[in-house]
Amino acid sequence: MRTRKLAALTLPLLLVVPGTAADPKLKQEAIAAVEKRATDLVGLSDKIWGFAETALRESRSSALLADYAEQQGFRVTRGVAGM
Repeated sequence: MRTRKLAALTLPLLLVVPGTAADPKLKQEAIAAVEKRATDLVGLSDKIWGFAETALRESRSSALLADYAEQQGFRVTRGVAGM
């Protein structure tokens, strides 16, 4: 189960990082970055699943993800397009 969750978290990362899918070294670095944060990411996933918010009304889920992204050093703009 843990492997499936990590794969689900890693795949989107590989799709948004240009050239990652074609470069085995970058792919391994991306996988390592996700695995390093596996406990946090699986915990986030479980919390979001538990919220069971309907489409386009994910206020708690989006806040949780935005908070985590900020903790990881990302700059987050909230409330884009009134959402």
